[in-house]
Amino acid sequence: KKQVKGMSRSYRGFNSWFLRNGNPPVISDSLQINRSVNSLHKYFLSKGFFDSNVTFKEHKKNNKRSIVDYVIKTNEPYYIDTISTSIDSPILDSIYRANVDKSLLVSGDKIDYENFENEESRLITLFRNSGVYHFSNNLIEYWIDSLSPSHHKKIMLKIPDRVVEEGDSIFSTPFKILKVKKININTDYSFVLKNQKPTDSATYKGYNFYANDKLKYNPKYLANAIIIQPDSIYRDSERDVTRRYMRELQNFRPSVDIKYVENDDESLTANIYLTPLKKYSLNFDTEF
Repeated sequence: KKQVKGMSRSYRGFNSWFLRNGNPPVISDSLQINRSVNSLHKYFLSKGFFDSNVTFKEHKKNNKRSIVDYVIKTNEPYYIDTISTSIDSPILDSIYRANVDKSLLVSGDKIDYENFENEESRLITLFRNSGVYHFSNNLIEYWIDSLSPSHHKKIMLKIPDRVVEEGDSIFSTPFKILKVKKININTDYSFVLKNQKPTDSATYKGYNFYANDKLKYNPKYLANAIIIQPDSIYRDSERDVTRRYMRELQNFRPSVDIKYVENDDESLTANIYLTPLKKYSLNFDTEF
């Protein structure tokens, strides 16, 4: 079997421009010509033309320049036959099967590595928005059955268990869904005072608010802008949306920092660091 590795975006960009515009006449460079041949061949491979052939014809000019014609024979493309899975973690397998109808890879479609890359991105987003905090890039593999002579290829999706390093030990363990247990908000974060113990605090509906000086913001007002919920599963998207909502308040600097810490009970603590804008450092009604 042959593993599908996403074609570099630089290859796609180069060939997209190259195929539209070609190259102007230049001083003959055999190394550059061979690189172009190789790049074009990889491009057509990525588009499912596994039997494509790229050659060139060089036309010498009197001024030591030359024109190179690239001759491309794509031959017949290859198509997706069936898609099977080998997903080690039961949680991931369950999430995948519940959302397989949204897959960007469809039986009968022409093989296109860009679609594989887009599907990989979709799955990463899906898992990380379904509580799988530890899921990261480069874990998803697609394999094509290269032994069969058929132009309809069987595809296998492979996702291994999570690899954990503890001290000198390395072991595999199934992925799990993690919940956000605590949410701490530092309302006047400063790098200079980062190690100082807060002197004021308040709690509102499971949100813990802290200040190095007197707490100057209504906790209810801030909590309404925080999409991350106490005792809810981790969702990557909630971090980005919370950042955006905090910026829209126009009370804090745009560099809203949100960091997650894993607790001993396999839950998460979300720490939100807010730095007030000087012109908005004023008192709000503190009744809540």
